[in-house]
Amino acid sequence: MARKLKLDSRGIAEVLRRAEVADAVESLGQSVKGNVGAPTASGKPVDVVTRSRTAAGGRLSARPAVDITLAHPAGLAIEAKRGYLVKAASAAGLEVKRRRK
Repeated sequence: MARKLKLDSRGIAEVLRRAEVADAVESLGQSVKGNVGAPTASGKPVDVVTRSRTAAGGRLSARPAVDITLAHPAGLAIEAKRGYLVKAASAAGLEVKRRRK
């Protein structure tokens, strides 16, 4: 027999706003940044930039987030071809999924 599950959205939002969660998200972002390595064919390292922010939207209220970017004019192409950020996130224990359209 299937049971219905009702999520406590206010409780989840309260947990996500805690400093411990923000610290964990920041720590994971730094871990991913450290896992990137030198992502160019020439062997020259590309700067990896992290930016902490508050994400909002969707089904959840405001929550901590970290944006991780390859700071290079061809950063998107490098990521599309080689997947360095995806591999770095996986190495940090994160699951990367494609965005639904």
